Amino acid sequence: INLQDTKEKIYENFQSNLKGLLKKTYPDIYIEVLDKDNYTKQDIIEFRNLHFKVSGRFTRSIKTWNIQDKKIKSGEAFIVRIRKNDETISLSYFSVINKNVYYDVGVALREFYSQYKNIHHKSLWKAIQHAKSKNCKSFFVGSFLEESKTEIDSKVKNIQMFKKRFTKPNFYHTLIGVNKVPKVSEFSKYIRS
Repeated sequence: INLQDTKEKIYENFQSNLKGLLKKTYPDIYIEVLDKDNYTKQDIIEFRNLHFKVSGRFTRSIKTWNIQDKKIKSGEAFIVRIRKNDETISLSYFSVINKNVYYDVGVALREFYSQYKNIHHKSLWKAIQHAKSKNCKSFFVGSFLEESKTEIDSKVKNIQMFKKRFTKPNFYHTLIGVNKVPKVSEFSKYIRS
């Protein structure tokens, strides 16, 4: 996503089904950005604990969580947190490298998915707006498959559909999988120095 564009143009480039999801609001939901200005060590511990609660196991070492903690403190990352009343129900982590923002990981309590169908979408939209306000250049939702020779499980399919909603079909680029990977020059037109 080119953050040099206006907020309106960025929003216009989303697929129509995403725009519908983002329009839904909930009075009991609060979304906030945690960055070097308001972040505490307890926030990454909360993230780690929520990740464990949802996955049922530790999928990464404490060392990697500590690296993320340091990156937030140094301004190289930020978190978007969603709360329902006083309960954290979603956290998403974003890296900032050379004024480009990368969506790294998100977790949410699944029992809220049916009630709030747009939890992760709202997190990313908040992150995009925050990145734009900090004069970042680009926002990368992530790579996705356009086709595969093997069956893709439903979780991966859902993640693919989630990512694709943030760009119009003519902006799709295959980054992984069986298709040809674009040359670096293809990406460079979206990353301005």
